[in-house]
Amino acid sequence: MENFNLSVSEKTALNKNITKNYFFTFIQSVDLTRGIWMIYLASKGMSLTQLGILETIFHITSLTMEVPTGAVADLYGRRVSRIVGRICSVISVMLLLFSHSFVGYAISFIITALSYNMESGAGDALVYDSMKAVGRENEYMKVGGNKEMIFQLANVVSFLAGGYLATKSYPLAFAVTIVIGLFTVIYAFGFKEPPLAPKLLSDSNQTNELNQTTESSETTESNQITESHQKTELLENEDTKERYSMYKQLTESLKILKGHRRLMFLILFSQFLMSFTTTVFFYLQNYMKGDGYSEFTIGSVYAVTGVLGAILAPQVFRIEAVIKEKGILVAMPIIIALSTWGIALAKYHFLFYIPISLAEGLIFVAQGDYINKVIPSEKRATLLSMASMVFSFFMITLFPIVGILGDYMTLKGAFMVMAILGTTLTFINTVYQMWGKRVE
Repeated sequence: MENFNLSVSEKTALNKNITKNYFFTFIQSVDLTRGIWMIYLASKGMSLTQLGILETIFHITSLTMEVPTGAVADLYGRRVSRIVGRICSVISVMLLLFSHSFVGYAISFIITALSYNMESGAGDALVYDSMKAVGRENEYMKVGGNKEMIFQLANVVSFLAGGYLATKSYPLAFAVTIVIGLFTVIYAFGFKEPPLAPKLLSDSNQTNELNQTTESSETTESNQITESHQKTELLENEDTKERYSMYKQLTESLKILKGHRRLMFLILFSQFLMSFTTTVFFYLQNYMKGDGYSEFTIGSVYAVTGVLGAILAPQVFRIEAVIKEKGILVAMPIIIALSTWGIALAKYHFLFYIPISLAEGLIFVAQGDYINKVIPSEKRATLLSMASMVFSFFMITLFPIVGILGDYMTLKGAFMVMAILGTTLTFINTVYQMWGKRVE
């Protein structure tokens, strides 16, 4: 365990980051639009194909900006990244509410993506590095389980309140979400930036000394340059340093992935499952609405799922201790694939979303712990952001295809195609987990 040489007050502040993050997770996750936005945009004239394109725009933005925003968090601070992310979130909801065209909605989705980018790597990195600094990193899976429980409870509030308000007034649900978002911006200022590992700090000091030597030499050589030219050169040098730091951050992170096949597999595995279940979650809204269910009923189904997820989440570390990593990597995809068939074929199809969501929640907590354990602190935000970038790539591929299938076939047919895909990939994963590793 690294020695961070922290004062008592610093340790206290970092421990408070962990508890503060619980409440932050709750208020950030109370989004009354989560379970209704697809229905809302459909009511504004958007087709399933257009909804798929909007989500694709979101994920193209996320794909292109995820790693740079993660690097920003590593270079300039997780706290700053989190605050900027919350500001973007508020702006995006306001645009979604007041826009009346596809272009307006597209701009909203771009800004929404940036808000997710700013939080995705930075939030987890802020908590994990705070725990590492005070010697509590071994508790991360337990803390992650608690966070997932709080997230699910916030979902319950979001789905019930959002679904109810949507039956009265869509704008009211959006307005309440904006007010809550403004509060999260203020609350985010209360976090303390965690320190990086001493080795990284030492490396940074050496880099600073080198930069100082270089700058001194440059000053000597530029005595004959005019004052105006000196100022311009200084700005250009600072910009070059920033671009170089970003480039170095990305290339070193890619080297880590190249040298860790297990880490690469965990990222690909978990992010595909997340994209699969996310696609089911969103299109199920329109599927149920098409079958005559009200927004409140749809919200209630998701709320029940959230309650069960909140009960399960704190027990993930106990479940993992029994079935181990291989049990999670094999069993959870099977549950998701079989349940997708239930959504496609069963009369009460929505009931099968419950096991899908529970399996996804278990994977989310467990995989987060597995991945964090093999990521160096100084690259954590960037690599976690790269994981989200992989998620975006899968969503760009899967989500619009399901929307097009839903328009030209039916959503029932689209879910059948998803079930076939899920079953095929689950079979491949099971064979690899049970036998493939033995011959690597």
